[in-house]
Amino acid sequence: DNSLEFNTRLFTHFIGILILISAFIFFKFWLQKKQALIIIFLMAINPLISFATFVTVLDSLLILFMFLSLISLNKYFNNQNLKYLFLAGLSFGIGNSIKYSLFLWLAPISLLLMFLKRKEGISFIKDYLIYIFLAILPILTIKTSIKYLPSNTFKGIILFLIWIVFYLILFILLKKYNYKLENLTK
Repeated sequence: DNSLEFNTRLFTHFIGILILISAFIFFKFWLQKKQALIIIFLMAINPLISFATFVTVLDSLLILFMFLSLISLNKYFNNQNLKYLFLAGLSFGIGNSIKYSLFLWLAPISLLLMFLKRKEGISFIKDYLIYIFLAILPILTIKTSIKYLPSNTFKGIILFLIWIVFYLILFILLKKYNYKLENLTK
């Protein structure tokens, strides 16, 4: 059957599988592999996760972007590459764009994780401010560009391309600023 309902359910189940995979990758960073597998098993049989991936598409996308953000933060903790902090913030921002409630639980979780992994106060504050700033930017991007796509496609695409250029310039500037700041603290 190729109905809209069947395709939607298939899509939401696929998102559910991606949530389990991304959760495993995240928990494997903090716990032993066996413990992470137990958590994933418990998530897989949890009726709330099954319901969220079966009925509420937005909530399952929200959870997926939360784990993608946390995975990128883990990678940033491992190698201090600004690219991963940037991706973590943007993933957080895309999740915020889907549903604002993500901010209420991911902002404190990420704050605690960054606090646990940081050794210097200045770099901790700098990293967290970059992360939160990037978490808010995609909301502005959607409000000022993507919302025009249904009514004025050309305007929406042009404004979205301008935002992409802005993100690239912002990444380059953050990379230069971060490099200068790292040299000053040494």
